[in-house]
Amino acid sequence: MIGQGTRLLEPKKIKPWCKTKDKFLIIDCWGNFDYFMVETGGETEKQSIPLPVRLFLTRLQKLTLAHSLKKDSIIEDSVSKLKEEIASLPQNNVVILDARSKLDQIDDNYWSDLTKEKTEFLQKEIAPLMRTRSGEDYEAMYFELKVLFYSIAKIDEKQERS
Repeated sequence: MIGQGTRLLEPKKIKPWCKTKDKFLIIDCWGNFDYFMVETGGETEKQSIPLPVRLFLTRLQKLTLAHSLKKDSIIEDSVSKLKEEIASLPQNNVVILDARSKLDQIDDNYWSDLTKEKTEFLQKEIAPLMRTRSGEDYEAMYFELKVLFYSIAKIDEKQERS
């Protein structure tokens, strides 16, 4: 029941700990609002992106930045890391088996001329597949993500100085 224990009760018997209550938190763990089609008007949880997907997308962001600045060593390193991530996908996973035709489009020639369309393909079609990676060291992956954010910021900083 929503609001149980949050009402002011009778006006003459107001509790000292409950004078006014204009906000409260409801965590709908079981999806009751959706089931009963209740519109709360409040904030809803934002979809979280799995860590392997975020890592792939951040590497792709760094690659795109390196391409725009013509930083060949960063481009080579970023392409190498992205290839490793794609190669680490579980080959017997049903999601990966279904996406085999998409993955087969990405050969060594794919990376030589990375157009906007190819980048969008990687973002929309390949990045979501990274969620199938399992048995990873997520703490190390999270640390690597933070280092990537830092390296992108440093590249941007150098670009602004130029």
